[in-house]
Amino acid sequence: MRRRKIAAEGMVVVSSVSKFVSITAIASLTLLAAQSAQAGIDPWADAVIHYKAGTNPQADYVGNPNGVLGSPERVTGENTPFGPFPGSVTMFSSPWGVDEIISIGAGGELIVRFDEPVIDRPGTDFLIFGNAFFALDATFSFIDGIASEPGTVEVSIDGLDWRPANGFADGLFPTQGFLDTDMFGSNIGTVPTDFLKPVNPALTINDFMGLTYAQALALYDGSGGGANIDIAGSGLASFQYVRVSVPTGALHSTEIDAFAAIPEPTTAGLLMLGGVIVIRRKQGRQVIN
Repeated sequence: MRRRKIAAEGMVVVSSVSKFVSITAIASLTLLAAQSAQAGIDPWADAVIHYKAGTNPQADYVGNPNGVLGSPERVTGENTPFGPFPGSVTMFSSPWGVDEIISIGAGGELIVRFDEPVIDRPGTDFLIFGNAFFALDATFSFIDGIASEPGTVEVSIDGLDWRPANGFADGLFPTQGFLDTDMFGSNIGTVPTDFLKPVNPALTINDFMGLTYAQALALYDGSGGGANIDIAGSGLASFQYVRVSVPTGALHSTEIDAFAAIPEPTTAGLLMLGGVIVIRRKQGRQVIN
């Protein structure tokens, strides 16, 4: 199971980070966020209905299932046993704070609910953010694979009748919090990605093999990543419940950070702007093998 903090890698050491945001920007973004809330726009999972850890979860990441509610992590490591170690989440540096993600072991499951029905539409219907990350070659220059521990995804309109969805949790595409941070997130970015824009679902790991960080960012095209999930073929026109599970006997665990329903195009832009100020911290772990 992958579990190695960035500090142990010797790649990123951040002793302190200062972030300054102008009063004008804060006021504008707060207003947009308030308008979004008043309009009932909420793309994130709203409640954890059930959590069963299973037989082999990552032990440090089973205590806070509610950490999967709300938006995905952009900044990770603010609260650690060895002091502040904040950094941006990138496709090479996944969330690792102990209260940011939840681990599902073999035979385990996590069920969440959206308050509003998520409608089936062409292509991706929702995203699941985990802590998968791209692996690098020996020179730390090019993508050489992906560290992924996929979980099975099902959806339901009532929490009783479960239908399989197309896609797996904790796989392609790793989370990218900002457009202007370095490969391992040693600086806190200022230009957020769009957590409500899917990466092109036609892309596979083969499309990323051998790419540099800059080239991979270009393929993301402003997206914040997340596994693309489509309910086509489920027979459902909408759903409100999502279940992520790991088969009994599996040798891996699946880690979850957040769920995001893809909104209508007119609301996606408003949510993106309003969400810039809410760089929410749901602390979990960084795991690199």
